[in-house]
Amino acid sequence: GRGRGRGGGRQWGSRKFRQQMMQDKQIQIQMQKNDHKVHQLRDRYPQYPDDILQAMLAFDATNAIASGRIDFPLIARILALIETNKFDPVKPDGTVDKGAVLVFLPGWAEIQKAQDTITDNPALSGLQVMPLHSMVPPQQQQEVFRRPTNGRRKVVLATNIAETSITIEDVVYVIDTGVIKCTTYDPATGFSTLGIVEEARANAKQRKGRAGRCREGVYFALYTKDHKDQRMCEELEPEMRRTSMEEIVLQVKMLQLVQPTQPSAAFLNECISPPTEDVLYNAVHHLKSLGALDTSCPETEETLTPLGVLLGTVPLHPQLGLTLTMGLLAGIMPTCTDLAAILGWTTPFTMPPPGREVFADQARWNLAGGVLSDHVAYKRLLESWKEWGSQNVGYFCREFFVSSTNLRGARSLSNQLDDTFRRMAPYLWSTSSNPSQRSFSNRNEQPNQRNIDPRQRDLPMRLPSPNELLLSSVLCKALFVSACRTHVSSKKRYNVVGLYSAQRQKLECHPSSVCGGKRSQE
Repeated sequence: GRGRGRGGGRQWGSRKFRQQMMQDKQIQIQMQKNDHKVHQLRDRYPQYPDDILQAMLAFDATNAIASGRIDFPLIARILALIETNKFDPVKPDGTVDKGAVLVFLPGWAEIQKAQDTITDNPALSGLQVMPLHSMVPPQQQQEVFRRPTNGRRKVVLATNIAETSITIEDVVYVIDTGVIKCTTYDPATGFSTLGIVEEARANAKQRKGRAGRCREGVYFALYTKDHKDQRMCEELEPEMRRTSMEEIVLQVKMLQLVQPTQPSAAFLNECISPPTEDVLYNAVHHLKSLGALDTSCPETEETLTPLGVLLGTVPLHPQLGLTLTMGLLAGIMPTCTDLAAILGWTTPFTMPPPGREVFADQARWNLAGGVLSDHVAYKRLLESWKEWGSQNVGYFCREFFVSSTNLRGARSLSNQLDDTFRRMAPYLWSTSSNPSQRSFSNRNEQPNQRNIDPRQRDLPMRLPSPNELLLSSVLCKALFVSACRTHVSSKKRYNVVGLYSAQRQKLECHPSSVCGGKRSQE
C-alpha cells in the first residue's frame, strides 16, 4: 500500500493530529454517555417523547446550578413566551392586562448580564427592564413599584431581597434561576466571601409565592422537579455557621453570658446550630491579636481586657472599633469616625447607568487624587459631601455616583459613634475633636484644597496630607490582621505585581476599588 512517510499525509507524531484524535475520542465518549442518560430518562419518564428527553438532556440543571451557571438565553425565551400574551387575561375594553415579571438572580453581575441579553434581543424590545439592587440609586429603585402607564410589560431583575423584604403588587410571573448568593466563611484563611450556591427548597417556596399576589400567577423554575426533590436542601446553612464570629464572641463576654474567664463556646455550643470549632478558634485568636482578650491567660480561658470592654461598646466590628480607638489616641478622631461609619454602614457608591462606567471610575479616581487608597477616597468623599453636598444633593450624587441615603446613614452612624466616645473618654474626645488641637489636619493644606468640587474634571494628583499619612498609620495598626503582601514577578516581558494573603493565597483587588483594574499594576 501507499505509505505515509515524512513529508506526505498525516503523521502519528503530529501534535495537531493527536489533538484531533483525542477530541474525536472525547466526543464519542460523550455521545455514549448521552445515550445512556437518554435511556435512564426514558425509564424514568416513559410518557415523554424522545425530543422532550433530548431537551431535558441538554438542560443539565444539576451541573449548571452546581457550577453557578445561568442560562440567560433560556430566560429570554421564557420572556418571549410571556410576551405572546398566552397567560394574560383580556380586560373588558379589549386590552391585555400585562402582568409584570420578576426574575430572581444571584447578584449584580448576573443582573447586568440578563439586562444585556434582554435589551440585545429585538423580539423583547417592548419590555421595560428594571434592575433592583442595593447598588441602584434609590430613585431608580422606587420605579419598580409603579405600574407602567405606556402599555409595556415590566420586567424586574432582583436578588433574594425580593423574596420576603419587598412586595411588587403587579408581579404575575416569576422566573427562578435556582441559585442564590450568600456569605461563606473559610476558617483556613479567615476570609468571608460572597459566593453563588444552590437555593434551598424554602427559598424556592418563597419565590413561588411572589407570583400572582393579586391574581393567578405563573412560576417558571429553571431546574427540574427531581433536582428540587433530590439535590436541594430544606434550608440554607444558618448564618452563624458561615460567618466570622468576632462580634458575637465579644458580645457574649460583654453580656456576661459566661463566667469572666469561661470560654464563650460554653454558651455558643448550646445554640440550635452552633458554630464550628474552627470558626470559634479563629474568632478568639483574632480578638487576642487585636488586644481584646488577654493573651497571658491559658488557652482554656478567655478574659476581656480594658480594650476589649471598650471595643464591645462600639456598634461596629472590633477591627473598626480599634481604628476609632487608635484615631482617638492619635488626635484624628473625626476623620476615623467618618471613615469607620462608611465602612460599617454600606458602600456609598452606586452602579452607574449603562455607558457611564468610565465617568464613575474617573470620579472615584478624582476623589483619591492619585493615591491608591479606598480609605483616602472615602475620607475625601465625606469631606466633599459636607461642603458641597448640602448645597445641591442631587447634583453631587450624580457627579460622584453616590447614594444620598447611604451617605446620610453613614453620617448618622458617625454621630452615634461620636456620642459613644464622648461618654467613654470625654477628655480625649474633646482634645481629638478640637480643630485647634489637631495640628496635623491643617498643616500644609490650603482650605480650598481639602475638599473636591464635583464640577472639576481630571483633577491633578494630590499627595497625601500629613493627616492622611497619620490615618494610614492608624489603619495599618488596626487592620493589620487583614494585611496582604506583594510579590513582583519578572518572568514575563513586564513586571507583574501579585497580592498574597498570609496563607500564601493569591488575591485580587475588586474592580470597584481605586486599586483595581489596570491601576493594580501601577
